[in-house]
Amino acid sequence: MRRRGLWAVGAVALALTVGTAAPASAAPKGGDTLDLTMLATTDLHGRAQNWDYFADRTYAERSGDTTGLAKVPSVVDSVRQTRGEDSVFVVDNGDFLQGTPLTYYYAKQEPVTETGVEHPMAAAYDAIGYDAQVVGNHEFNYGLDLLDAYTDDVDHPVLGANVIDEATGAPYQHPYTLHRMAVAGHKPVTVGILGLTTPGSAIWDKGNVEGRVRFEDMVESASTGCRSSTPRPTSSSSCRMPVSAGRRPTALTCPPRTRPTSSRGPCPASTSWWWGTRTATRRHRWSATR
Repeated sequence: MRRRGLWAVGAVALALTVGTAAPASAAPKGGDTLDLTMLATTDLHGRAQNWDYFADRTYAERSGDTTGLAKVPSVVDSVRQTRGEDSVFVVDNGDFLQGTPLTYYYAKQEPVTETGVEHPMAAAYDAIGYDAQVVGNHEFNYGLDLLDAYTDDVDHPVLGANVIDEATGAPYQHPYTLHRMAVAGHKPVTVGILGLTTPGSAIWDKGNVEGRVRFEDMVESASTGCRSSTPRPTSSSSCRMPVSAGRRPTALTCPPRTRPTSSRGPCPASTSWWWGTRTATRRHRWSATR
């Protein structure tokens, strides 16, 4: 979306608010609730380091805010240490593949689609240990081939439930991922993380996406995806949805559905998520065991 004036961990820190999936799970005796923490970053726009590529100096704001993924690990590690690593999951809310000379270089000068080199932003996110990312509109700026290469590089799913492959009618990205969390003293719980992106990309990047993918309504996709990510009636399921829509990350919580939908079923054992429209021609990068 249109860039904000603030490119900083100040923006990231506001997104790094503690989100509690409550009550996500009852303890074995039924007396306690399990607090889970979701940390989210957004709009990094190719800033791996706290560096102003245009001024060729350390990034600085009048407010004192800094920027870049290099500033994120200390926050994430601190929360993991305080809350317990097994109860924390980390997501990125999109707009990470465009915005600096760094990302331009690896998209145009020495494109990773040709060299096979790991995208530096992928390496940075993996070093921190993210659990998922959501595609933003800027992920389509350099075309789908670059997005595909990035998706293959990272060790976590890149989500986009409302991005649909025109050729197959199936989701082009992972719609969601199911994250199993086993916290000492509690029954394991499964958190469904579903990602959505603005349909505006169909207009803004028409030349890159027309005829290849379409963007469906976010609310309808959220409703469908959240129901299908909780395939069995249970009090130990929660669906969290990071939404890339030109604002601070929005996390919506859906209650467990009361009964399975007959048209949906489990994916093959090699994956950790459910989706009802999978076909024999699924994209290879969907595999959770690549």
